[in-house]
Amino acid sequence: MIAECNRKNRSLNWHTMDERWEKIAYGLFIAAVIVTVVFVFVMDKSVDERSSDYFNEQGITMMDKGQYDSAMLFYQRAIKLDPKNVNPYYNQGLTLYKKGKPDSAIILYEKALELNPKDADAYNNLGVVYFEKGNYDKAVQLYEKSVKLSPKKINHYFNLGYVYLHHQDAKKAIAMFQKVVDRDSKSSEGFRCLGEAFGLNGDTAKQKEAYQKAASLGDDESRQWLTDRGISW
Repeated sequence: MIAECNRKNRSLNWHTMDERWEKIAYGLFIAAVIVTVVFVFVMDKSVDERSSDYFNEQGITMMDKGQYDSAMLFYQRAIKLDPKNVNPYYNQGLTLYKKGKPDSAIILYEKALELNPKDADAYNNLGVVYFEKGNYDKAVQLYEKSVKLSPKKINHYFNLGYVYLHHQDAKKAIAMFQKVVDRDSKSSEGFRCLGEAFGLNGDTAKQKEAYQKAASLGDDESRQWLTDRGISW
């Protein structure tokens, strides 16, 4: 009898729940609608952001293949989806530089820096453009900013060292190329450039030492320089 009463009680309880179900279900339905609307709104935004990055990545792929016009279309789509995404502006600048349009590249790099004033790579690339346009003082300013913002990037030290060499500023060039080889002891080009800077400074002993190190790392120009002077490497 107890088991039977228990079964009846369970049946009665379920019947009571059925009477309340419509109100509960309605409340759950309204809550679900609200959650869904919020979720869709948030997801739509995140999808747009991911889509901007997606189109930017597609642009990089096209740029690497030398399809610059296609790359520009992808970057423009990325910017349309997210005008605050700095990457497609930066990459448009790089693409325009590769297309031989330095003035247009400058505009895009400056836009990238407007969005992210701490973008060391944008300063570095902008410095490359100004260097090739013959504005060496401007290039120095930009390279110095890139080095300050990103002290671990060797290529920024390289570029600043190159422009110091061009300015015949041996001591500053030595300092930059020394930083290169301190960070990468296998950089044959770094040692060769360091040797050139030492030569400009009149330190022939250190020049020879740097070239010998570069030659031992496989640098052909250093080997030729040493061979021409009858110096072993």
